[in-house]
Amino acid sequence: MAPAHSFDINTLIALKQLGFKKITDGYGFFSYDIEEITLIPQLTSRILPWPFGIQTICIHINTMDNASIKKLVESLKKNKDRFINVDKAIKIKPKFKFLDNSMRKLSEKLLKHLRKND
Repeated sequence: MAPAHSFDINTLIALKQLGFKKITDGYGFFSYDIEEITLIPQLTSRILPWPFGIQTICIHINTMDNASIKKLVESLKKNKDRFINVDKAIKIKPKFKFLDNSMRKLSEKLLKHLRKND
């Protein structure tokens, strides 16, 4: 994952040249490919409550206090049955491709706006 999700096409080209095939970053609710690299969406630092799509989460343990860590552990335990491996996550595809593209663009705009105002 690039710092502050700052990857661009040049980052992806460089990663491809280094042999990367998958990264945990991107928008939307399903994996997608750019420059022959599969991006697995990473939207938040917590488990989202809705039962559709896939996501990875980014945990900044170095900035968390004990109460936050305890809450994270409880959430991980509560949702453990929702976790799958990367290869299985990549195989999950949306029923309607046009909806996936729209949701990817919408989530990108929304998250960039939210992160800018943090």
